[in-house]
Amino acid sequence: MNPDHVHIMLDMYIACVVAIALAFGVYHFVRKQSPETGWNYHGNVQTSAYKQLDIIGIGILLLIYSATFALLLSTPDSAQQTAEIQEQVSPTFMAAMTFVLGLVSQLLPVGIVLLFLAIRYNVLELFGLKNVNWKKVFMWAGIGLVGGFILAIASALVFQQFIIDRIGKPEAQEAVRLVLEAKKNNPLMLVFVVILATIVAPLCEEFVFRGYLYGVTKRFSCRYFAAISSSMIFALVHMNLWSLPALFALGLAFAIIYEMSGSLWANILAHAGFNSIQIFLMLMANESDLPY
Repeated sequence: MNPDHVHIMLDMYIACVVAIALAFGVYHFVRKQSPETGWNYHGNVQTSAYKQLDIIGIGILLLIYSATFALLLSTPDSAQQTAEIQEQVSPTFMAAMTFVLGLVSQLLPVGIVLLFLAIRYNVLELFGLKNVNWKKVFMWAGIGLVGGFILAIASALVFQQFIIDRIGKPEAQEAVRLVLEAKKNNPLMLVFVVILATIVAPLCEEFVFRGYLYGVTKRFSCRYFAAISSSMIFALVHMNLWSLPALFALGLAFAIIYEMSGSLWANILAHAGFNSIQIFLMLMANESDLPY
């Protein structure tokens, strides 16, 4: 990845983190002056369980994600290094290594969240994963999937040319690159990547970004700021400037359906559906049909 692109995303990431920190202070001051406002209690996502300790929790999460930027800056030729490793090891070993690294990168943030929550609360109840109204969940999952696609496509159409004019031809996300390479010559890799994208990522990312980051940020600010800030962090940690507008819009759609459904299951199902459709389209398309 181009180090200049990483620096741009890192600057945006730092701006988001600073904005969250400042917002917590500003909202705290406003609430002390007008305690009757109760902005954090609006909607179906309950936030009263979160305490000041959880500010430390999201601080650690944000620090972990910032390490990803540092890793990319320290290894600017990571794609070339990966290609060299692929030439030296068997496809089976490469597939297994990719799967393990993908699991670790997804489960580490989940572990941090559980460390801060599991000893204090029933996480299933906190995230609306227990005693579920499945009719409502499936309804909002469907709305979120369709709405997410519409918002993502519209955002890409509006902003992609603007981004291309400034930084050049689009580059594929790492996950997209893995799918396309595995499609050519590594069936086991393809199976592992599909599992990561359609099962592991929806579960883990919704648990972290909507369940915890959105919930805690809402508790100490309001649902609007929480939706915007958590969606931007969600978009940035996917490490692709060209996909940033679409992923931000998708994050907003997922924040909305979490509020409307009150259950993280709606997000998980919508997220899994979105990733599944994306992978299906990549598998069906000829490489020349893809915009990169």
